[in-house]
Amino acid sequence: MDVLSNLIDDLADPFMDRDIDVVIGPESLGFALGCAVAYKIGAGFVPARKGGRLPSKRKFIMRTSFVDYTGEP
Repeated sequence: MDVLSNLIDDLADPFMDRDIDVVIGPESLGFALGCAVAYKIGAGFVPARKGGRLPSKRKFIMRTSFVDYTGEP
């Protein structure tokens, strides 16, 4: 477990002092490591998949707004 912890620390270290809102992790290793790095630096995480891999007939799924369930403005 120390190896994984050290890997995440090393990946996140260059970004600790930056104002990053979201980490995008490309499939599949990026899902695991990107999520861990996002957690470490206090950012959100968005998984990214290759085109044509989603279980949908749509070519692109876009979201232009979001709902904030925390009640904060």
